[in-house]
This record gives sequence, C-alpha cells and structure tokens, in this order.
Amino acid sequence: MITPNARQIMTFACCALFALCIGGVPAHADPIAPGIDVFTSLPGPILSLALYAGILPFPPPPPVLVVAPDPGNTIIERMGPISHVPGLQSIDIEIVALSLVSVAPVDIGGTFFNINVDFIPPSIPLPLMLLDITPSGNFTVANSFVTFFQIGLTPLGSLDAPIPILPPIPQLLFLSGGGTVDLTSATPTLDWDLLTMTLIPTEFGPEFLFGPTVFSTFDPPIPEPATITLLGMGLAGLAVRRRRFLVLKRSGKSGRPRP
Repeated sequence: MITPNARQIMTFACCALFALCIGGVPAHADPIAPGIDVFTSLPGPILSLALYAGILPFPPPPPVLVVAPDPGNTIIERMGPISHVPGLQSIDIEIVALSLVSVAPVDIGGTFFNINVDFIPPSIPLPLMLLDITPSGNFTVANSFVTFFQIGLTPLGSLDAPIPILPPIPQLLFLSGGGTVDLTSATPTLDWDLLTMTLIPTEFGPEFLFGPTVFSTFDPPIPEPATITLLGMGLAGLAVRRRRFLVLKRSGKSGRPRP
C-alpha cells in the first residue's frame, strides 16, 4: 500500500523528470569552454585609398571590392568560459585573424598588384564581447573596441608576404550578431548564424579604411560525421552499380529484361 507521503514523493519525482525531458538547462551542464570561432567574410566591403593621396608613394587606385582570400579567414578566440545560465555576461576575446584581398588586381605604375587588408592583433587589455543568452536558447553579441589594420600590396602571382604601403590604421570596430545555444545539452556550444562588423573612423584622426562600412561573416558549416559517411556510402554504391553495368555491357548483357 502506497502511503500519502510516498505518493507525493513519486508525484514530485515524475514532475521533475518530465520538466527535465521537455527542456531546460541540465543541472550538470558544463560552461561553454574557451575556444575559437571560425568565420568566412562575405563579399561587400569597398576599399578606397583616395584619402591617402598625399601619403602613398603612387597615385591612389580606384576603389576596389575586397573579399575573403579563403574560407575561415576570420578567427575569434574566446579567452574565458561562458556560463550556460541565461543572462548577460562579458567574455575576453581576441581577434586572431581577419584578412581581405582585392577581387581584381590594380595597375600601379604599369605593374599589377593585389591589395591586402590584414588585421593586427590588439595589445592588452583584450577587448570584451558582451553576450546575452535568452531562456529559449538564442544568443546575441555586441560590443566595440579600437583595432588596427595593415594595408599592403602583393605583386600578381607572387607568394611573398604583402608589402606594407601605409602605417597601421586605427579603426573603431563594432561587433553584432548571434545564434543559438542548446541549453538541454550537458556540453553546450555556440552555434553562430552571423557576425557583423562595422568599421568607422576613430578619434585618432580622419583617416579610415572603408569609410563607415559594414561587412559580415558567417560561420562556415561543417558536415556531420554521419552525413559524410552516408555520402561516401552513396557514392561507393553508385560506383559499384556503374562498374557492374559496364561489365554487363561488354559481355553483351544489358541486365534489362527483354520484351
């Protein structure tokens, strides 16, 4: 016979189990560990060197579109853990890499060059990223800090490092973006949707890199291991089927029923 106290205990345990099953943050969930987030810049920024006409050793070329030279060209390192508890928090970050290159070479004095724009890692103190996690598992980030960019030229076809043509240029960089966090996981991670960077002139002077401009990066998707396995199995199956068809064709058998 179940006593009233035992019935209350069983009811409470069932409710707690149901609440854990339908969602919420597990009590044993670990913080999101420090790590890196890799992004790829989308096309869009226009680089103009017109303001540097008196500084450049050559007439400034026309404005040129710059893009990511390769996937994963922007890397942000999170220096501290992120609590899985919903709310606002700040994390030390460092932009490890951020590079752009002109989509077409420019003619400078009869020689063609690619224009490179590379980020110069900041010194201490490290910038902060303000991160807000909602109870539903969405997160947003925002903050701003001063950073520096280096502009250089690379002769067309050369594999050498870019030749700097200007001193490092200070820029005020605004970060905004967000994504989702699986709060039901014991090891939650940041699943980015988009990160937008806005560059504007700084208090150091009127010079600026892009004017005020905005360029965005997205977190390049990485195929799941199971997806890669299934794709490989499918391609292998097609190859076997194709080989069998060719063998039957050479032997005079099509493998199809005759009318």
